[in-house]
Amino acid sequence: MQRQGHRRLLVLTGEHPNYTFDQFLEALKVISETTSDPCGQIRRANVEIPSLSLSDMRRLKATDVVGTYTLFQETYHRPTFQKMHISGPKSNYENRLLTHDRAMRAGLDDVGIGTLFGLTDYRYEVMAMLMHSNHLEETYGAGPHTISVPRLRSAEGSEVSVAPPAEVDDANFKKLVAILRIAVPYTGMILSTRESPEMRRELLKGGMSQMSA
Repeated sequence: MQRQGHRRLLVLTGEHPNYTFDQFLEALKVISETTSDPCGQIRRANVEIPSLSLSDMRRLKATDVVGTYTLFQETYHRPTFQKMHISGPKSNYENRLLTHDRAMRAGLDDVGIGTLFGLTDYRYEVMAMLMHSNHLEETYGAGPHTISVPRLRSAEGSEVSVAPPAEVDDANFKKLVAILRIAVPYTGMILSTRESPEMRRELLKGGMSQMSA
């Protein structure tokens, strides 16, 4: 990847019990120490990983490797969240919602937020994300570095994606992007490549600044 010119990585992991946080930290260490002469090394590792405790946030900060810490709430609507996450670590609404606060308290002041549009009323989600952004800025002096706006699109094997509970049509999707762009002008806005090429081109003119797989 370094020889291809890559200098930044987005590093992900899940919550499988056979894969530990210590192993993830070791992976970050390998990434930061790997060099390809004469191409140099990875300069920034952004992470999109599960919710962490304050102590683990501090361990992540201590690596001095992490750029942006990203975690999506998925939905801010509590009843919908509980319906979609019936068990496991991710089912704790409050713990997930306060993840970015723990990141900030640990010194990881470069965070990304997001919600999955299509699970509940998009207007509720937009207002909740704006309240979350305002909370971070007012409490810690820094709002989100990025806001992601993935939208449920049809995927084989996923009943929810085929018939979203609160489908967001193209017109309202463009509107919510414009609202977020105006309301949080300093943030980077990330659009999923699950959107069509036509939609991506249009939204790049209306507020989006990055693409993500």
